Amino acid sequence: MIRSLNVGLGIPIDVLIGERQSKKSQNVEKKELDLAKFPIREMEKRGWFKSLKIALQTPPEDRVKAFLAQVGGRGAPVHALYRRTFRGDEVSAKSYYSVLAWSARVLIRAKELESSVAGKYEPARITPNLLRELAQLSWFDAGPALAQEFLAKCGIIFVVEPRLPNTLVDGSALLTESGTPVIALTLRYDRIDYFWYTLLHELVHVWKHLNAVEEAFVDRVENVESNNAVEKEANRLARDALIPRAYWRRSQAFLSPSEQSIKELAHNIHVHPSIVVGRLQHETGKYDSFRSLLGQGEVRKLFASQIFT
Repeated sequence: MIRSLNVGLGIPIDVLIGERQSKKSQNVEKKELDLAKFPIREMEKRGWFKSLKIALQTPPEDRVKAFLAQVGGRGAPVHALYRRTFRGDEVSAKSYYSVLAWSARVLIRAKELESSVAGKYEPARITPNLLRELAQLSWFDAGPALAQEFLAKCGIIFVVEPRLPNTLVDGSALLTESGTPVIALTLRYDRIDYFWYTLLHELVHVWKHLNAVEEAFVDRVENVESNNAVEKEANRLARDALIPRAYWRRSQAFLSPSEQSIKELAHNIHVHPSIVVGRLQHETGKYDSFRSLLGQGEVRKLFASQIFT
């Protein structure tokens, strides 16, 4: 079982074994982090330590400790983030500390945006129709930016935070310490279709699967054929929100694809043509087809103020 958890969820062996410690030990520190394993140089390069009120000569490991403490607020234990169970194919022993650092950065930024969400998140407000409404924002040139406001009105924080080296993370769904849902995207691929599919995939996780602060989904969504039931449900609901199944199989875009038929279907269901192309490429395996319609290079520029370059 320990080996399965290590391989399947990317939880280090020493963490799993550590859970057998006495209650007294767990209360003091759930697991001692190896702070030296964090990507400290990259974190420094990105300015993640600038806001910390610590001396410049402070040892790197102490800066990481102060950085992580921001997740839970003043006086929070260093393992506030660490107690989360990361779920997803992208979390591995190699990427574990980078995922920890990236997730902490997301949650720190989310705390700054928490006051901008419109009231408390209510799961009952999320429906297939709402997912469809969100997908139709792709019809607009500024759709990805509009999605941030749309989700805020649903009580959900949305941030863009580029991935760290050693990871292929596309998106994540997690909760702040106060329980506010957060969706974070890395924009690993600067494509309109990839943005919308990833966003909706993570929103399904928030809606259907994210139940406790201790959980967090970290996804590489190009692995769309995952056998995990939770991931399969997120994939299916995201696909149906973007292109309702009643339209897809009988559309000329599927039966006889051409630039015209792709644009016609996109117009009829009010989504960006790149979404139709992305679906077509995935189902046919012809990833070179209709690439001019993918909207490459059109997303990151909308979040220029949020992206590290």
